[in-house]
Amino acid sequence: MPTTEHPCTNGRVWIAAGAIVAGVTIILAALKDHVLRDWLAIPETRMFDLALQYQFYHSLGLMICGLVSQVTSSRMSNLIGLLFLFGIVGFCGGLYLRIALPAMEIPWIIPVGAISWVIGWFLLALVVISARSCRNVL
Repeated sequence: MPTTEHPCTNGRVWIAAGAIVAGVTIILAALKDHVLRDWLAIPETRMFDLALQYQFYHSLGLMICGLVSQVTSSRMSNLIGLLFLFGIVGFCGGLYLRIALPAMEIPWIIPVGAISWVIGWFLLALVVISARSCRNVL
């Protein structure tokens, strides 16, 4: 007999993932300000700040995805959460790599990460709009 996962289980996973990513963002920000500040030039500092900013925004997006998945019956929340995570790794990780290893050539990873975020946000909007009633959405 197949088992079905309760929607709250997935929601908790995405909320926890968002909280972990937010915590890692704070650690990276402290590392930048207290350890790397003398080593980074202005362009690298701006790149690092941009990565931190978008990483934090999308940690909140993961938590929103988790909350939405708890109040809707949509199975799209897993795809949305994965797109947000892939975007964090691709976009932010690509910027961190560009700073740490400037000779490494991976120009495609940053735009692919950004595109996955855009798709994730549009899918999240679609899930919320297509919810069956106002009571089913936050």
